[in-house]
Amino acid sequence: MTGELRVELLGDPRAWLGADQVALGPARQRAVFSVLVSQAGRLVPRRELIEGVWGTSPPASAEGSVHTYVSGLRRALEPDRPRWSPGTVLVSETDGYRLRLRADHLDLHAFQTLQSRAEALARDGDHRGAVEQLDAALALWRGAAYTGVPGPFAERHRARLAERRQTAVEQRVRSRLELGEHAELVVELVEMVGERPLREQAWALLITALHRSGRHAEALDVVGRLRAYFRRELGAEPGPAIQRLHERLLADTPAHAAPVPREHAREGGLLLVFPAAAAPAGSRAPDERDVERLRGHLDAALAGRGRAVLIEGEPGTGKSALLTAALTGGGEPGHHVAWAVADRRRPFLRVVGGALGADPAEATRNGLLARVEALCATAPLALVVEDLHLADDDGLVLWHQLTAATRLLPLLLAATCVPAGRRGTFAMLRDGVLARDGEAIRLGPVR
Repeated sequence: MTGELRVELLGDPRAWLGADQVALGPARQRAVFSVLVSQAGRLVPRRELIEGVWGTSPPASAEGSVHTYVSGLRRALEPDRPRWSPGTVLVSETDGYRLRLRADHLDLHAFQTLQSRAEALARDGDHRGAVEQLDAALALWRGAAYTGVPGPFAERHRARLAERRQTAVEQRVRSRLELGEHAELVVELVEMVGERPLREQAWALLITALHRSGRHAEALDVVGRLRAYFRRELGAEPGPAIQRLHERLLADTPAHAAPVPREHAREGGLLLVFPAAAAPAGSRAPDERDVERLRGHLDAALAGRGRAVLIEGEPGTGKSALLTAALTGGGEPGHHVAWAVADRRRPFLRVVGGALGADPAEATRNGLLARVEALCATAPLALVVEDLHLADDDGLVLWHQLTAATRLLPLLLAATCVPAGRRGTFAMLRDGVLARDGEAIRLGPVR
């Protein structure tokens, strides 16, 4: 095993000597390695290593453990070194240790370099070049930095680098806005805000993208949602940057685009796609309490507060009957209705696209997200998907993205499925619904 050392920290720590990957050992040994890499070329005192791995109250054995871990790392990083000869890659000195690593052989350094280049290009007005640099920078990430590394050092730097990565994501959005890609960014920004609802910069970018797309009323509506969310969650108003943006919106918005209640914002009528039959024959009648819960979620969507609902149960437990009772009725509703039934014979995106009245060319995840967003801009939308467990991988990703969009769109997203297990992709999808204030309604077996 020969060659120069290369290291990656933007994910689980990994190292190579030439083309050969190095085994970095147990978790605390990787923690020691991570501290040394982050301070490459600098003498790292033993007390700093101990504090970085164990904190301010280390066990009495910590110093001996550091010596053991350094010995293990030295064997891994310098496999051909004679046993008693001094290290050349991981060097012992009187007060600590020094790792010799070229800066350009560390992914973190590459990320920071690319991000700095992007900032300079954006300042010079080359936003296309800035986006290219940021694409390369973000491609270096394989997950959270220092994944699987214990100790206060990794925890502190993991949070710092997550912030740096998010700044790069937002920097990329700003350059794309300068390139005129306003409409293409809205769905991405809705998801970003759903993932980080307390981050004002993400809201500001979404508001800007809507405004520059000519969707002034929606931009002002998002400002109202942001203020309501911050009052509810933080007991405070958004900061001065949002206030200034709001003032600019009010000054720039033409009179015909002033905010109007959503129930009066109609363009081209309502999409009404109902199930072919009221409910499968032989299914159980729904519990009126579950019907009222679903109707309450629909009322909330009509008022602008979206939500995802998953109805779980074995065949015959009344899942479809519950949806039919709650979401259909006499007369024309005051909202869009799109009703899809998944099966294994057709691609899931085509099934949902048909229910949404989308052009077949739009049967991609981005195309369908844009279609949902366009419908929600004219009226609230109840999107129903029966038998979600039959969806393919593309369909499950679309569901995840739509679930994130319910945080900002007047969208009731409802699906039926068989009970999810504790593990696997479908269990993760269920957890994603609950993490975004959604609900899972479990229907018991037929008695």
